[in-house]
Amino acid sequence: MFLTKVERHYFMTPALSKNSYLLADYSKILKEPYILKNTYNNASPNKKYVTLKKYYILNKDRKYVSIKLKKKAILAVLSDKEKGLKKYVKK
Repeated sequence: MFLTKVERHYFMTPALSKNSYLLADYSKILKEPYILKNTYNNASPNKKYVTLKKYYILNKDRKYVSIKLKKKAILAVLSDKEKGLKKYVKK
C-alpha cells in the first residue's frame, strides 16, 4: 500500500499503535569523512555508522506517505482530521 514500489525487503516497526498508523524505518550507513588526499595528510579517517530514520503515516486514502515528524507536515498529510489534531496538540 505504499505510493511507490519498494525494491528491498526489510522490517518496519509500528509506532504508537498496534493498528500501524505510523511506521518507523531505521537503517544504518557507513559514513566516511571527507579528507583531502595530499602529502600533509596521511592519517586514516575514522569511519562511523550513522542511523537513518524515516517515518511513514497512513493517510486518508489508506496509503503510507513519507513524512518528517513536524507538526506542519503531519497536519498536511492528515488534513481531513486537522481540527481534531489541533485540539489534541493544544490539550
